[in-house]
Amino acid sequence: MEVDWSHGVFASIAALAVLEVVICELATPIALFVKKLRLPVIGFIFLMQIGTLLFMGDGFRQFMALYLFWVPWSRFLKFPVDP
Repeated sequence: MEVDWSHGVFASIAALAVLEVVICELATPIALFVKKLRLPVIGFIFLMQIGTLLFMGDGFRQFMALYLFWVPWSRFLKFPVDP
C-alpha cells in the first residue's frame, strides 16, 4: 500500500539534507581559519561519510585518513607549540 503524502515528505527531507550538505561542504575551507567552526563542520562532514557508508555501502574509506589533518596533535603529543 502506497501513501500519497510520503512522496512529498521524503522529497522535503531529501532537499533539506542536500542543503545541509552543500552548506557544510562550502564551510569546510572556512573552518581552516575559524577555530570555532572546526568541530561542528568537520564533525558533520564525518557523520555524512558515515551516513554514506550506512545507506549507500560506499564510505569513501580512502578519504577517512584525511581527518587526521584536523586532529590537534600538539594537545595529544605534548609538543611545544609557538603561540
